[in-house]
Amino acid sequence: MKRFPGDIYRSLEAGEALIVGTAQRAAAVRSAYGEAQIAAGAGVWETPQVTTFQQWANSALVTAAQCGPQQVVRVLSGREEWALCRSIAAELVPSHEYLTQRALAAQLRSALRLVDEWQIDPARIRSSTAPEAQLLSTAMVSFEQRCVALGARPSRQLWATLAVASPPLIPTTLILPTAQRRVLERLGAKIVDPPVALGQAQFLACQSVETECSAIATWCKTRLQQQPRSRLLLIAPDLASRRAELERSLSQTLEPSRWLGQDDGSRAYAVEGGRPLADFALVRHALTTLALLTRPLPFADVSSWLQAAFHHMPGDEHRAMLDSWLRRQGRLELGAPSLLACLARAPAVLTISANAMADQLTRALGKLSSGKRSTREWAQSFSGALEASGWPGERVLSSVEQQTRRRWNELLVEFASVASSLGAMQAVQAADCIGELAADVRFDAASADVPIVVTDSFEPPVVRYDAIWVMGLDSGNWPPPPSPHVLVPTRLQIEAGIPTASAAGQRALAE
Repeated sequence: MKRFPGDIYRSLEAGEALIVGTAQRAAAVRSAYGEAQIAAGAGVWETPQVTTFQQWANSALVTAAQCGPQQVVRVLSGREEWALCRSIAAELVPSHEYLTQRALAAQLRSALRLVDEWQIDPARIRSSTAPEAQLLSTAMVSFEQRCVALGARPSRQLWATLAVASPPLIPTTLILPTAQRRVLERLGAKIVDPPVALGQAQFLACQSVETECSAIATWCKTRLQQQPRSRLLLIAPDLASRRAELERSLSQTLEPSRWLGQDDGSRAYAVEGGRPLADFALVRHALTTLALLTRPLPFADVSSWLQAAFHHMPGDEHRAMLDSWLRRQGRLELGAPSLLACLARAPAVLTISANAMADQLTRALGKLSSGKRSTREWAQSFSGALEASGWPGERVLSSVEQQTRRRWNELLVEFASVASSLGAMQAVQAADCIGELAADVRFDAASADVPIVVTDSFEPPVVRYDAIWVMGLDSGNWPPPPSPHVLVPTRLQIEAGIPTASAAGQRALAE
C-alpha cells in the first residue's frame, strides 16, 4: 500500500527535509520511504531528512555556527536548562513551603518553554496579580540572569536568526507553536498534504479499561495474522493512566516469549516518547545502589536491590538467602554502613556470601569521598562506585540492556557537564540529582521497525496506517478537559492560541 503521496516521496528523494511532530513519526516516515525504495527496485538509498522542528532547528544552528563567524551567544543545552531550573526551584521552595523542588523545577522548565514558543509577553505575566504568575515572573528574571552569566541562550530564543539554503516541508496537519510557525513562514517552508483516506468506522463499547486493552490486543493479533505487513496505530488520549494495562495486554498476546523467560528481543509494538530512563531495571538498580551508599533506605527497597539481577556476586540463590536472613533481623531501614554491620553478624552458613557482598560494598564506599564536590567529580566517583559494587553483573546483557547501559554512561557525561550550573554538593545531594535527571530523560531502545505504534498524540500521522484504534472515546476523556499550564495565566494562554488551554481548543483537536 502506498503510505504517503508522491510529492513527499519525490521531495525526500531530492534531499529536502520534512518536519514531523515526534521522533517516532519521523521513524515511521523513514520506514515507509524505505519500503517505497525497495518496491522500486533500489538496493541502496540515502536516509531521508525527516526530523522534528527542534532537531531541525538545532542542526541548522550548529551548521550556521560552523560555517559562519562564531556566535557570541552559544546554545544552552537541554541539560543546562534543566540544571538552571533545578537551582532556581531550590531557591524558591523555602518561601513556598507547599511546593517541592522537583515538581517546581519541572513546571518552571515547561512554563519557560511555553512562554517562548507561544510568544507570550513576559510583561503581561509580571503585571498579573496571581501568585503563580508572580512566582514564574521571579523565576524568569533569575533564569535570564543565569543565561547572561553563562553566555548562552536556549535554542528557541535563537530561532529568529535561522537561515537555511533549502526550506523544509511541513504537513498541513502539523500543529506548531507560534514561534515555530513564524520561523517556517519566514523561511518559505513548503506545505504538503499527507494522505487522507477515510475507511469504515466501527464502535465498540467496553465495560472497563482492562476489557478494552484485551480487545485491542486481540484485534492487533488478528489483523497481523491476516496481513503480516500491516501497520497499526493505537491512540490513547490518557495514555499515562492506561499504559501499564495496555502494554501488559499487548505483550502477553503478541510477545509471549517475554513472559515465558525466552525473550528473543523482538518487539511487536512501540510507545511514542519512550519511558523515563529511571524506569529501566538496569538504571533503577544503579540509582538504588548510589542511594544505598549515601543514605539509609527502607528495607523493602534494600530487599528489591538484593534480589535484582545486576549483581556480580554472590549468586541469585545466595542473595535470596541473605535477604531472607535480613528480614528476620527486623530492620526498618538500612544504609551501606548498617548493612555492612549486619553482614558481619551473618551466621556461618551465610559467611561466604555475606563476605562477598561486604567486600563489594566496602570497595564502593571507598570510591565516594566526603565533603562537597562538583557534578563532574561526582560523575567519576559514581562510575567507580558502581563498578566496585559489581554493577551491572556478570551475565551477558541483552541488546536493550546494552543500549540502556550506554545511555546511562551518556547521562553521567551530561551530569558532569552541568557542574557550573549546579555548583558543589554533598554525596546524598548528588545521588538525588542524578536520580532526578534520569527521571527527566526519556529513552527508548532502538529496535527494528514495529507493526504497532502506541501514541497519545492527536496529530494525524504523515504516513498512512492500515487501521487505527482510538481508545477511551467516552465523555470523560473525549474531548479531554482543558489543561492550561498552572504557572501561566490561563487568559494569556487562550489568547496565544494554545489549543489545550481551553475547552474549544481541545474540542477542535479532538475533531
